[in-house]
Amino acid sequence: MRLVAVGSSTVDANADWATSHAFRFEVWSDPTGALIDGYGVRSEWDAAPMRDAFILDEMGRAIVHHEGAVSVGASPWDVLTDCEMLFGDDPDDGSDAG
Repeated sequence: MRLVAVGSSTVDANADWATSHAFRFEVWSDPTGALIDGYGVRSEWDAAPMRDAFILDEMGRAIVHHEGAVSVGASPWDVLTDCEMLFGDDPDDGSDAG
């Protein structure tokens, strides 16, 4: 299992964001919106993605959906807590950082 964040910004912008928050997981870039559209999280108000989070099974199917998981005031670390509850605690997962 691995935790991955996906943003529609450039690789460099997403890397800066991840560094500024001390994330110890990958942040992917999706500037074409393939994942945004694939998981149906494109905003109805603009072209930006909604800030949802998913826990996916090995086939890429969403088994848990967090609406607004990384919106202002929320944190991807909350998603990590759910992963730990579902799959067990891993002392090297970065959960002590958030």
